[in-house]
Amino acid sequence: MNNTGYTPEEPIAAIATALVPSAIGIVRASGKNCIELASKIFSRPKALSEAQGNSLVYGWVIDPSRPKESSRIDEVMAAVYRAPRSFTGEDMVEIFCHGGVSVVTSIYNLFLANGFRKAERGEYTFRAYINGKTDLTKAEAVKEIIESKTDVSRGRAAGRLSGNLFELIDSIKKSVVDVLGNIEVEIEYPEDEENIADCFDSTPLVQVKEKLQQLEASWKSEKLYQDGTRVVLCGKTNAGKSSLFNTLLK
Repeated sequence: MNNTGYTPEEPIAAIATALVPSAIGIVRASGKNCIELASKIFSRPKALSEAQGNSLVYGWVIDPSRPKESSRIDEVMAAVYRAPRSFTGEDMVEIFCHGGVSVVTSIYNLFLANGFRKAERGEYTFRAYINGKTDLTKAEAVKEIIESKTDVSRGRAAGRLSGNLFELIDSIKKSVVDVLGNIEVEIEYPEDEENIADCFDSTPLVQVKEKLQQLEASWKSEKLYQDGTRVVLCGKTNAGKSSLFNTLLK
């Protein structure tokens, strides 16, 4: 994010799908009072503003600045999410419209003209993080899934999104806290403990060290799955380079 004047809960909007001709396009909005603001450009404002969380509302996106007979932009479904049960932890609205570039852009510009600002890159995930809806490992996994180039890299990123990396780090953290707690008890209440030389059991710390070393060692291999690597097949003419290349690609 590059917004140095960032304000939490400020209504934001963004185009959530690729800006190319397609069957469906999505414009996403999040922030304080975003449902009420979105209802100003919706043909059924009361139905949208009073909709329950995790529900869909049918209607038209309209341009309130145009005459009524020419105000309709597109027939849409509006998904409503109420805080804190949303991706960002805030109130959210997603407009599912037809995927024409002109349609999607027009709806997005209507949001910007009616109380929303342009979302910064990654701001939805950032808001999910600061509102306690995700952690850093899952936030990074979202980016990895988007940028994954193979099924293997996508699957490994999906595992981190489901929480397996966070659970590993959390278990290491709990082990360290337990060791620190035992040490502090021995310091504070020496009369209740066997304070003799070599009485401290360092086994848990050794196990923590091994887990951290394994975690550190896995970083390079995970980067290979994410970014891939450059390989040069070099040899004399008719040595079998193309055959090997085709075999590797199956």
